Amino acid sequence: MHLVAFAATLTALASGHPNVQETNDLDVPGVPDVLRAAIKASQKLRFTGTRVVEFRRGPETRRHLEYITRDGVRSRVEFPEDSPFAGQVIVEDGRVRRHYLPAANEIRVLPPRRDESFGRLIRSMRRYGPARKLTVEPGEVVAGRRTQQVAVLDPQGNIMQRLYIDPKSGALLKRKLFDRVGTQVGLFEFTQINFRPRLNAGLFRIERKGATIVTPADALRRTAAAEGYPFLMLRPSSGAVLEGSRSFKMKGQSVLGQFYRTPKGRLTFFQAKALLAPERLRHFSRGDFKVVSWQEDSRSYVLFGPFDEASLDRWAQQLKGQVPGGAR
Repeated sequence: MHLVAFAATLTALASGHPNVQETNDLDVPGVPDVLRAAIKASQKLRFTGTRVVEFRRGPETRRHLEYITRDGVRSRVEFPEDSPFAGQVIVEDGRVRRHYLPAANEIRVLPPRRDESFGRLIRSMRRYGPARKLTVEPGEVVAGRRTQQVAVLDPQGNIMQRLYIDPKSGALLKRKLFDRVGTQVGLFEFTQINFRPRLNAGLFRIERKGATIVTPADALRRTAAAEGYPFLMLRPSSGAVLEGSRSFKMKGQSVLGQFYRTPKGRLTFFQAKALLAPERLRHFSRGDFKVVSWQEDSRSYVLFGPFDEASLDRWAQQLKGQVPGGAR
């Protein structure tokens, strides 16, 4: 994934905005009071702050600074002048996300990602119930404020993430993400935060004459053409909304990935320019994740996510119908 896109994804992950449905539906057992308060507060928090973002990609750990402005469901992210992302601006208004890329003079228009932090955790709690363990203990001082730490553990007690919440405001001030062997792979941490900012509505708009507007479908079409893939996409009427796409190598094979948001979780669709062996496909099916795959003209197609097979089959049929010369 391009560094800009990867960082934008992590920025969204760190934003901590649940959607309205997630916020109002907190009848999930085992959610600590401090976390419930943080989820409710996230819809109305108002602040400016500076945040460190760190992520591990392959053998490298990368780190950058962000300037954050929040006003309820509206947000703005900017970067210092010496940042690799200098000049970029990301805003959300509760309905849509816009990301300005000065080098390309483009405005990427995307679905809002306000549910990426707490929303995923709530869905995980609903899905796994008591298998997701949450513990609470005093946290460290973050941005000059004492926090409560919520640790998220798997059934065996392995750490998955740590959340550092300011109990007075409900703000999520720090978050650590860990891989399956306990290695920290992601972090965001506020170094400064002001809960009494002076804001104006213009902060949450992007207007740039001459800039090209690029939707997720536009970006997918562009990548598919450049990489030699057929343009296949689920329409919003299918219940799956395209959030992004990227091309990459998976064990030496060229792959085009598409990532969709649905009310029940993330849906992923891969196209590969080779016939993938069955043992490789089994990698995608784990826990409550199911996989549907098919092959056509020496290419492989894989659809997977936390859904029943009937739902995956329905989406697969829509995609198969778009394959040139494929099944209808």
